[in-house]
Amino acid sequence: MVQQNFSDHFEKIIHENEKLKSELDQEKKDVLLRHKELEKREAENECERRKLIEEKEKECTSASGIADEKAVG
Repeated sequence: MVQQNFSDHFEKIIHENEKLKSELDQEKKDVLLRHKELEKREAENECERRKLIEEKEKECTSASGIADEKAVG
């Protein structure tokens, strides 16, 4: 009787441990996937930021050229 209770309890602990390990593994996969998505988004944001800086510089150069032409003209 005591042996059976011990065995049942032990089985229950093993089963719970396997369940928790499985859940933890899934959470780890989810975190890694989210990390990759955030890295991709960060790279896209950096690329977009560079494009906006280039556009701003072109607009400033263009506006400066127009102002120079008006001043000369």
